[in-house]
Amino acid sequence: MHMQRFFTWLLTVHHQNLEQQRRGQIVITMAIGLALLGLANLPIIAWAGSASPLVSGVIFLYVLVCSALILLTRYGYVRLSAWVLVVFLTLAPLSVMLFGQRVGTSPYLLLLGILVCSLVLPPRHALFLLAFALAALW
Repeated sequence: MHMQRFFTWLLTVHHQNLEQQRRGQIVITMAIGLALLGLANLPIIAWAGSASPLVSGVIFLYVLVCSALILLTRYGYVRLSAWVLVVFLTLAPLSVMLFGQRVGTSPYLLLLGILVCSLVLPPRHALFLLAFALAALW
């Protein structure tokens, strides 16, 4: 019963528009999942022996951004937090492509930002992001 109240409290978005509340709940759910994914990778990176202070700092920053997204969304700043999430999901694979030695599957991961954008923002924004991703690949 307490967990149900906690999740109800966590997914509450203080916005008048029901569509924005739905989009905010999607942003909160994705931010929780991404933060837990980042925290779950810490032991794996430490076990593999590739843990450095830089990697740990990046993961800490990653979890901090996800926590800020949750707070922003809960207080009604749904569009701002959705844009931060989409930019974050677009720039992460793009930075791997630009600064990494190999490209690998990074171009396919650019689609993740476009898919999330179509869930949490109006459709015209997804077209803008698609044009940006195509220009970045060119």
